[in-house]
Amino acid sequence: MDRSALIKTMIGVLKYGRKYKSIESKDPLLRLLGRASVNFVPQYGFANHGRSYQHWEIVELRVPVPLLEVAEENEKILEELVKYVYEESDDYALQRVEIHPQVVDTPDEVTEHDVVFDAIQEKVINGIRDAKFIIWTAVAWFSNEAIFQELLAKKKQGLNIRIIVSQEDSNKDMISKLKENEFDVVVIPRWGNRGYNRMHDKFCIIDMDYVMHGSYNLTSTANNNDETLATALDYELVIKFAKEFRNYIMVFIFKHRKIRSCKDNNNSQKERNMNKNTSKDSRKREGEGLVVGMSIGLSIGCAVGVATNNIGLWMPICMCIGMGAGVILGSISKEGENENLEDKQ
Repeated sequence: MDRSALIKTMIGVLKYGRKYKSIESKDPLLRLLGRASVNFVPQYGFANHGRSYQHWEIVELRVPVPLLEVAEENEKILEELVKYVYEESDDYALQRVEIHPQVVDTPDEVTEHDVVFDAIQEKVINGIRDAKFIIWTAVAWFSNEAIFQELLAKKKQGLNIRIIVSQEDSNKDMISKLKENEFDVVVIPRWGNRGYNRMHDKFCIIDMDYVMHGSYNLTSTANNNDETLATALDYELVIKFAKEFRNYIMVFIFKHRKIRSCKDNNNSQKERNMNKNTSKDSRKREGEGLVVGMSIGLSIGCAVGVATNNIGLWMPICMCIGMGAGVILGSISKEGENENLEDKQ
């Protein structure tokens, strides 16, 4: 039996088989099988199933190490699935099923894509509950309390949770709750004519293993709409969504720093211009004080010189005194301006 055919058939039976419809571990097992591989190990002994020269063989189910715990917890279900799907041939019959860790760099991962149109909130919540390490979600609108509580529970377990939302009035309450609970949240401002353009993505990455994406916003209203949610267990597709998520973060950081830098530069330029103008005014006032003081000194020296009949003596003396007084007055005026400038700053 073909290895890929065995895995694909097991996935199909688990998804659509009536006997597996209500098992709690259905979603984790689907993800496990999507990443698993199969080896057929021939045995020396004969099967004695009524076919001449038919030998036993062991089916090895190889699973990624992070999913080994899930496989061990559901070992009986996996064995039952293999036995149900396994196709006996003239050469080989199934002896037993063994579960082993997957060797690194195994070839050709199985990809699995699915889409649902009903009970989408339940599907999203199951995906969140299944997460072990990472939850990255980008969504335009987020106000669903049930999903928030599931994310909060995962945050308390120590998972890496990052959330990107659009800057919408209807998101304000949820954004406040996310920040109050110390979530890593990025709010993307709207742009364009009258702010009509916005971040409109709707996807959620789980453990860098699979992605949920579609038309479904994380709102209660969306539960009453006709919505779509696709689930992709596809490494290459997940990486593309992860890069898009990272790009949002990097663009937001760049724009935030650019705006802050522009504000700082504008403030610095204003301060430089203010200081420059103040310096000009100060020099102007010092010059005016010098001229005024010299004029007053000359006037007084002239008057005293006439009165004492010794203009040649008193005019230079009074002019020097007036110039000194003018410089002092100009300095006092400058100190007053500096104090006013400090008060304004």
